[in-house]
Amino acid sequence: AILASVFKNSTQEKTQPKLSFSDNGMEVVVTAKWIKPSPPEEDGTIRQTCISLIENITQKTSDAIVRYLDQNNIVIKDILENETGAHAPESSTASSTPFVIPDVITLTPISRKAFVRDLIEAMGNHYTKDIEVTFPYAGIQVQALSNLVSTTSGREFLIDFGDLYGDAITEIEKTGLKIIQLKQNDSMHTMATRILDATGDPYVSDPVFYAAKRPADFNTKIIVKGYLVTKPEGSRVLISAIPLHNRVLQFFNEDNIKVVLAGPLK
Repeated sequence: AILASVFKNSTQEKTQPKLSFSDNGMEVVVTAKWIKPSPPEEDGTIRQTCISLIENITQKTSDAIVRYLDQNNIVIKDILENETGAHAPESSTASSTPFVIPDVITLTPISRKAFVRDLIEAMGNHYTKDIEVTFPYAGIQVQALSNLVSTTSGREFLIDFGDLYGDAITEIEKTGLKIIQLKQNDSMHTMATRILDATGDPYVSDPVFYAAKRPADFNTKIIVKGYLVTKPEGSRVLISAIPLHNRVLQFFNEDNIKVVLAGPLK
């Protein structure tokens, strides 16, 4: 191909197929057909131009991610190879990308109970605190207070923060209502995992996303600390344990992924 010949013969500079960096714990890996460094700018900054061939415009890198990478001195150039075999540049200039305020839920927990409630509701489930639970014990009906979760898939379970003692949990579960116990010293990570397991919705820890709908060989990979939950109706919720740049949030919104910034899940 003409483009390949140009890059092969124009200079003898070494090219690198991959760039990577970390942004507040989010790992970003950019892989391209060619990666060419620019001459240093006055402040010493070296911008890297990452060039890849795409078969059609649907394989183009997300404009939001193009803009995000541009701010990190990485320039994405997706070259469209048309049906005749010729190559024509497909515009991916960051300046042409409009900024859209992302739709995101930010949790600001003031306590363990508030964190659990907000996380459950952010995933679209219903949380009712201090409901009265009645169960038989030693021949009499006993009453206790607990917290009921009703999921979008129809599951129901109780969350106990250490208020139920003795045989109460065993007796309540005999009625068919499962109880998730969250202890005082449980970490945010432990509590989040137990809640996700209880909802029954499939999820992936530290999910990987690609900025373009094309093979991973020449693509931008984003790894987020947290969980990607798939709801029964097919919608997706990203629970992020790290702050995310507005352009990255925009990318997720455009891919119809609801984002919940949960804070450090330690």
